[in-house]
Amino acid sequence: MHKSLIVLSACLFSTFLSFSRIKDYAPFVIEELDRTIYEGVFTGNGLLGTMTYLQSDSVIKISVGRTDVYDHRKEDMPGLYKNARLTVGYFTVTLSSAIKSATGVISFRDADAVAAIYTEQGVLRIKTITLSQEDYILIEVDKSVFNGSYTIQYIPELSRSPRWDDKNREHPENYQPNPKAFIGESQNIHYADQKMLAGGGYATAFRVFNEKDRELIVSTITYSRDNQQYLDEALARIAAFKTGELVQMITVHRTWWENYMGISEYNIPDMVLQRFYDMQMYKLACATRPDKPAIDLQGPWTGASTPWPGYWFNLNIQLTYSPLYTANRLSIAESLIQLINNNTENMKENILSEYRHDSYAVGRAGNGELITGKIGLRRGDTILLSGGAAELSNLTWMMLYYYQHYRYSMDISLKDPLYRILKGSVNYALHFIDKNKEGKYEFVVRTHSPEYPADIDFNTNYDLSSLRWGIKTLLELGEGDIDEMEYLRNIGDVLDNLIDYPQDENGYMISSNQAYERSHRHYSHLMMIYPYYLVNADQPGNINLIKKSVAYWQSKPEALQGYSLSGAGSIYAMLGDGDVALDYFKQLNSQFIQPNTLYKESGPVIETPLALAASLQEMSLQFWNGIVRVFPAIPSSWKNVSFRNFRTDGAFLISAEKKDGITTKIEIFSEYGGTIKLLTDEVLHNVDIKGNGKVISRKGRLYEISLPKGTKAVLYNSFLSVPVSISNHGQGTNKGYTLSQSSVVNESVNFHNN
Repeated sequence: MHKSLIVLSACLFSTFLSFSRIKDYAPFVIEELDRTIYEGVFTGNGLLGTMTYLQSDSVIKISVGRTDVYDHRKEDMPGLYKNARLTVGYFTVTLSSAIKSATGVISFRDADAVAAIYTEQGVLRIKTITLSQEDYILIEVDKSVFNGSYTIQYIPELSRSPRWDDKNREHPENYQPNPKAFIGESQNIHYADQKMLAGGGYATAFRVFNEKDRELIVSTITYSRDNQQYLDEALARIAAFKTGELVQMITVHRTWWENYMGISEYNIPDMVLQRFYDMQMYKLACATRPDKPAIDLQGPWTGASTPWPGYWFNLNIQLTYSPLYTANRLSIAESLIQLINNNTENMKENILSEYRHDSYAVGRAGNGELITGKIGLRRGDTILLSGGAAELSNLTWMMLYYYQHYRYSMDISLKDPLYRILKGSVNYALHFIDKNKEGKYEFVVRTHSPEYPADIDFNTNYDLSSLRWGIKTLLELGEGDIDEMEYLRNIGDVLDNLIDYPQDENGYMISSNQAYERSHRHYSHLMMIYPYYLVNADQPGNINLIKKSVAYWQSKPEALQGYSLSGAGSIYAMLGDGDVALDYFKQLNSQFIQPNTLYKESGPVIETPLALAASLQEMSLQFWNGIVRVFPAIPSSWKNVSFRNFRTDGAFLISAEKKDGITTKIEIFSEYGGTIKLLTDEVLHNVDIKGNGKVISRKGRLYEISLPKGTKAVLYNSFLSVPVSISNHGQGTNKGYTLSQSSVVNESVNFHNN
C-alpha cells in the first residue's frame, strides 16, 4: 500500500433505501457540479461533514471534516497558527473516462447529497450521508448504470494552519506543520493517524462493504487534545458498525431531519430566495447542534486554502447565529450559549490583568474556547493599538444573541448567567469612561471600530451603541434585585449622561474625530440602528438621520461585501420599505452568494448567507421597541406570503398568512405566558382567544393581548371565511388548534373568548 494514499478496488453495495414521505421541501439542485467548494453538495451533523465536488476532468473529491479539530500549541506565535482550525482529509473517486457533466442534489428532508457524474461509459452516482445521531459518514458509490472503472483513495491533508498557504501574509518563523499522518490498516479497517506536536491528535477510520452494483464506505473522525486514545476510538466505532442496523440508523436520521425542518416554515413567492432560505435552515443543523461546537467560519467544510481557520467575534459569529431565534430553532442555537458559558475564565485572560477582577471581553479572532488575541486597552496609555487589540465591544454584541435566546425561550435558568456575563462585558467598557467638563460620560481611551480602515479613535459609535444597549439590558434584567441596586443606579447615571453618537452632515460618523470617509464593508458605526434598534422608525425625528446615514454608507461601494447589503436591507426593512430591502437582498444573492449558497470572501466563509436569512425573516416578523411587528416590510410584488411557528420575544409563537396582498390571519400561541404588543400591517377586526386570555387594548393596528401559558389568539377579518389553524406548535408535527365559528361582527373589533 502506498504510504500517502489508501487505494481501494472498485466494487458495489446496496444499502441506501428509498424513503417515502410527504415532500414539503423541494430538493436543492446544483445544475453544474464543478471544481470548487462553492459548487459542491454537502452534509453534516454538527460535528462531522462532507463536501462533494469535482477535482479534475476525471476525479470527484469528497472532503470530510470535523468541526472541533483545532491545533493547541503553546508557542509564542499568532493565534491563527497556534490555535488554527485544521483540515482533515478527503476521498477521491478517479474514473477511467472523462467527466462530461455532473449535477448535485441536496435533500433537506432526507439530509443526503447526491452527485450524478455523467460520462461516455454511463452515470456514476455518489451519495453521502452524515448520520444525524451517530458519528458515521456514509459514502455510497452506485455504478448500476456505469460501465467504466474507477478507484477510490483517501488522502489526509497536511496538518498545518491554512493561513500558511496565504502568500500575502507574513508567517511566523518558528511554525512547523504537524508530522505527516500515518497510514495503516487493522482488521479490514483503514485509518489515517494524525499526531499533533502539541499532544493528542485525530484519526480518520473507514471500512468498505461491497455488493454487485454498489460500494459503501463507512467512515468516522475522532479527535483528542490530551491523549492517544482517539485512534482506538475510531477503530472501535467502525468495528461496531453493523450493516444489518443501517436501515434503522437511516430511519432515525431521516426522522430527526423531518422533525427539525418541520419546526417552522417560511413561504415567499420569490422561488430563488425561497430555496436559498430553506438551504440556510438545513445548513445550520449541518453546522452545529446543542451538544456540538459552536459554528466557526467554516462549519464542517473547512478547506486547506481558507484564510479564516477560526472564529471571528466582531461580526461573523453574531451574523451566523442571527436567524435561529425567529426561526424557532433554539436548540441549534444552544451551542452559542455553551460557548459563552463554558469559557468565562478565558474571556478574562483576553484582557490586561488589572481589569480581570470584574470584566470579560473577546478580541477579534480566536478558537472555540474564546481564547483570542489580547486586547491591550489600558487607561492612560498613549500607545496606538492596531485592529483587534483595540476592539472593546465584541462580547457585548455577542450577548445580544444570548439575550435573544433568553427572551425568545423565557428559560429562566439563562437569566443569571446572562446578567453576570453581560455585566462583565459592560464593566470592561466602564473602566474606560469618565465625565467630561460638560458632565457627559465619554471614552478616555482610543478604540477601533471593526473593519474601518483608519486609526483608533475616541468614542466610536460601535462602542457607544454597544454600551447603551448593554446598560439598558442590565437595568431590565436587574430590576428589583436589592443586591444590585447601587450598581444599577450607577450604570443608570452613565446611560442618562452618555455622550450623543458622533454625527455630521452625512449622518453617523465612525467616532468623535473620524468621519465616514472611506468605503467600509462593516456597519459597526450604524449599530444603534441595527441590530440594537436604539435609533429606530418609531422615533420620527430620527428617520431622516437613519436614511441619510445608510445611504451615505452605501454611496461608497468599493469595499462593500455581501453582509453590507444584508445590513442595509435590514435597516430598510425596519423602516418598512420592503421594496428597497428586497432590492438589496437580490443584489446580495446574485452578486455574492455562490451556487450552493456558501459565501466567498478571500476564501470560504459561512456568516453572510445566514445573515441574509435573518434579513428575509425581518420582512415578515420583527421585534423591537417592545412591539412584535407582523408583515412590516413586505415588498409590493409579494402578494402571497406566510410563515408558521416563527418565535419572538416572550416565547410567543406567531403564524401568519397573506393572500392576494391581504393579511388573512395571524395566530399567536403563548408558550410561557405573558402580554404581547402586536402591530399588524392592516386592521384585523376579530380576535378569537382560546383559554383565559384577553385583549387589553387596541389602537388601530396595535393590539395588546394577555395570553396565559398554553393559550392562543387568532386575529382575522369577518368578511373572510373563518380560517383553520395553520400552525403546529412545538417541535415537528404536533397538531395545532382548530377555531370554532365566530359570531357576526357588529363593531369595529370583536373579541371572542372560547
